[in-house]
Amino acid sequence: MKILRFSPEIRSSYIERFEHAPKATTFYLERTYLDDEILKDRPEYQQVSVRQLFGTLLRSEHDVVELPEPLWLKMWPLTFGLAVTARIGAKLRGRTVRLSTYAIENADVRALFSWFPRFTPDWLRIKVLWLASIPGIYLMDRIAFGTEGAAETFRAALPESFHRRLRLKSCVVPPLPERQWDTTVDKSGFLFLGSFEARKGVPELLAAWREYRNLGGNGTLTMIGMGPLENLVHQAAIRDAITVKIAPPRAQIHQALSRAKILVLLSQPEGRWREQIGLPILEGIAHGCRVVSTDQTGIADWLSSHNHVVVPTSCSTEKVAEKFLQIESEPFAPMPDSWSTPNGRAKAEEWLCFG
Repeated sequence: MKILRFSPEIRSSYIERFEHAPKATTFYLERTYLDDEILKDRPEYQQVSVRQLFGTLLRSEHDVVELPEPLWLKMWPLTFGLAVTARIGAKLRGRTVRLSTYAIENADVRALFSWFPRFTPDWLRIKVLWLASIPGIYLMDRIAFGTEGAAETFRAALPESFHRRLRLKSCVVPPLPERQWDTTVDKSGFLFLGSFEARKGVPELLAAWREYRNLGGNGTLTMIGMGPLENLVHQAAIRDAITVKIAPPRAQIHQALSRAKILVLLSQPEGRWREQIGLPILEGIAHGCRVVSTDQTGIADWLSSHNHVVVPTSCSTEKVAEKFLQIESEPFAPMPDSWSTPNGRAKAEEWLCFG
């Protein structure tokens, strides 16, 4: 079976998650947080232009084509065009093609159109959402949701009458990672991994860390990433004894994850954006870290039920700092069902292609 995946952007963690997924050719447009080393000996990952993408799909003999999720509205015109082209290409060759997609958008439906003028009535926003997403969804055969929240957003975004007529097969596959926890390593300290930007909770983390130190905390904090708030992070590092690493190689990132006891990602809502899952959270779970996150992530309920710490975005700086003090001395052992083999994303891929 020939499988083609299209991902507008790829990163190192994306490639690692597909290590045990069905073999496929992956086309992408842009690289973000990508360690060039990870692409060595992986010719199946090919950076292409939009024109090349359309040309390939028109001539394609692939059995399965995976496209971006329907509610990724920025990508809607391209996704719809690619779906039409794939159907036409298959028709011209007397073949069938399965169009599939993986969905993790979990934002409130009203937030999907936060870029509309404030006076725009809700009914118009919804109509535009239907116009943008329904044609492409009709062309899809399968959709796998990474979280229950993503499935709920999908159901809420579209009219009930549309769902009744839709023949799209769907399932929910939790995005649990594969185990990478090294029990021989003595874990200690806090770790932030991700983009240095406001929506990833960097200002909230820095404020809580300062308060934690004022309360007598003497733990360590390592911050790994890059982004627009690098200067703010470096200033805080000098003042509050934070170790900062800007875009290190993946091997160093995995080393930091293996040594950290607590991974912190205090994601904040921003416009239409909401933390869908948070790949650093999954990486922390993989390495046996205890996670401190906000209720924005699509796996907040799972985290709470597995002895991780979930705080509301309204939680005060003092309360977060107190949580840091409380959990740094608490013993923590991940529950046995914290991992999946293969990981949840690879399982979803199996279903999208063969299920």
